[in-house]
Amino acid sequence: MKFDVNMKDTVKSNAKLNLFVKNFPKTWNEEELKTLFSKYGTVESVFIQRLETGQSKCNGVVLLKDKQDAAKAKDALNG
Repeated sequence: MKFDVNMKDTVKSNAKLNLFVKNFPKTWNEEELKTLFSKYGTVESVFIQRLETGQSKCNGVVLLKDKQDAAKAKDALNG
C-alpha cells in the first residue's frame, strides 16, 4: 500500500491542516482513513472522493486539528 499525502493550510491563521491523501485501497471507507490518521492526532473530518457509482477514487482529504499532528502523519505516511 502506498500513500501520497500533501499538506495545505485551511486558513493561514488556523492551526488545523488538510491532508490530501491518495493511493489508498478502493475498499477503504471514511472510518478506515480516520482510524489510520487518528494514530497521529485528532481527526476533525474525512472526505473520500467518489465516482457517481459510489466507488472510491482512492483519494480524499483528512482534516487534523493540530498542525504538528498533521506534519507527523505526513512524515509517517508519505510515499
